[in-house]
Amino acid sequence: SAGRAYVFTKTAGVWEQTAELKGSDTVAFDDFGGSVAISGTTAIVGAYGHAKDAGRAYVFTKSTTGWDQVAELEGFDTVADDNFGFSVAVSGTTTIVGADNHVGGGRAYVFTKTAAGWKQSAELKGSDTVAKDQFGYSVAISGTTAVVGGGGRAYVFRSEERRVGKECRS
Repeated sequence: SAGRAYVFTKTAGVWEQTAELKGSDTVAFDDFGGSVAISGTTAIVGAYGHAKDAGRAYVFTKSTTGWDQVAELEGFDTVADDNFGFSVAVSGTTTIVGADNHVGGGRAYVFTKTAAGWKQSAELKGSDTVAKDQFGYSVAISGTTAVVGGGGRAYVFRSEERRVGKECRS
């Protein structure tokens, strides 16, 4: 199967399934649902196996009639085996998508919702990432701060620092 993502809503203390999401063009082995995130009425679902593992991420918005796919995201430079969509995160009108197998150690892509739809606004890489670091293996975002994991490190970005992240070690 091509994979699915399921939305549950808690009503009167009970969780009930309210939607079943699928990508508009996903097929078997696309790994749709391999990563998921939700913020308010926006959900994003990764399908890192799509198009020979180039990957995609699908954005859904909740309307009065249910959840509708509003965008299919891919990075400007993603190619086969990049695993775009391996990790996803969303905060308000900004989403971040990890491509942990992108050449050079991985990438994370930031997309912003505009009047014309979801547009890529940044491509992130670590300040010292090298091949096989898997930068983009995990991503998180809150407001203007994003964190990208890979290579045993976490890199923190702020919106004005869109190209090179600062490394944090424990």
